[in-house]
Formats: sequence, structure tokens, C-alpha cells
Amino acid sequence: MPALARAAFGTRLFPGTEATFDAAARAMPEGVVRALQAADLASVTIFRRGTDAWWVVAAEHEPRDRFALAVRDPAFGSWDRALRSIVVDAQDPSHRRWFEPMFFTAGRPQPGPFRRQLLALVIDPDRGSEYDARHAEPWPEMLEAIAVAGSRESTGFRRGAQVLFYGEHHPDLETVYARITGIPIDTAWGDSFADIITTMTDADGRLVIVDAVAHWEASSGVTGDP
Repeated sequence: MPALARAAFGTRLFPGTEATFDAAARAMPEGVVRALQAADLASVTIFRRGTDAWWVVAAEHEPRDRFALAVRDPAFGSWDRALRSIVVDAQDPSHRRWFEPMFFTAGRPQPGPFRRQLLALVIDPDRGSEYDARHAEPWPEMLEAIAVAGSRESTGFRRGAQVLFYGEHHPDLETVYARITGIPIDTAWGDSFADIITTMTDADGRLVIVDAVAHWEASSGVTGDP
């Protein structure tokens, strides 16, 4: 089966509504699920960290267009309206801030449990074109190291200064990062982004890793915990 294409967008929540949002994401109405299926989407994964939420949608072709088709369904529109007290500017379609895809690498199937997670980082906005160019021609040795460490379906997205990396990590991104940290190719790759990446850890020095709060698969037709 060919690799799926992915698209990502972000939204902002009103403070204090985080738990309500998570519950809504895990219990999409049947009409919304039918709209996703009718639009030929393969999956939708919803992530949240604080009041920031991100959606990663997958389809065989043109996932952003497929999602736009689902949104036009009356059932999806009703759900959108119901979220107005949760999502900032939900009444405005432009509240979905789409990211531009940068790269994709499939990796290889691996046994055992995995977690769908995002890595979020910030770059110098004046050097976005350099950042994109590096990822347009990633080093094959680096991609191989990522795959061996346990990541697959890795997809990078950028919107201005913010970058998101989606992946299916065996068993999780923290473990994958620990496996790869310090090997020569990773050190050299990281050094090549000196002064381009400005932030990739939080105030405690930990990677900004975002967990999925809900995942929907077309094969099952239901959404729930990731």
C-alpha cells in the first residue's frame, strides 16, 4: 500500500476548555465520522498541548482538499458551531491555520506498541527558506538512523517560525530521541541547523513533545483514544 499523504493545521482553545475539547475530540458525532469517510480521508489524529491543538489528516491524495470537502458537510458544520465556546474564532473558517509540508519518509514497519506524537520547535523566521532547503534534500544516513531508532511515517510541516514533526514512534518519541542522540550523523545534522533552530525544549529543558488526544481511522469508522 502506498504511503499516505498528510496535512496539518493548528487551532487555539480558550483557556479552561482543554478537558472539554479532549472529550469532544474523542467522541466525534456519527455525522462527522460519516463526513470524514465520504471525503475519502484515511485518518485524523488530534493533538493538544495546553491551549494549542493540532490536527493531522491523512488521505491517499490531497488530504487538505479531502478535509475541506468533509468540512462542507452539514453535520461537520453543526459540530464546528458547537465548538465555538471552545475553539477561538471557530466561527471563522480561517481559524484553521494550515502548515506547509516539508518532507516525508516512510521508515519501515516495526513490531510492538507505538505512539503517535508531534515534536514542536521554533526556527528563526528569517531563515525559513534555508530550513526548508535542508529538508528538501535530507541526508540518507540521517533518515536511516531515524528509521533504525524506531520512527516511521515521519512528516514535517512548517508555518512561519513554527515547525511540527509527526511520526509513529516505537515505543515513543522520547525513547527514539534517546537512541539517536549522540551518534555522529545526528550530531552533524543538528550542527548544520545551528542558529536556525531557536527553540526545541521547554523551560525545563525537555523536548516539546505533543501527545495525541484522539485518533480516527477510516477502517474502523470510530474515533477515540489514540
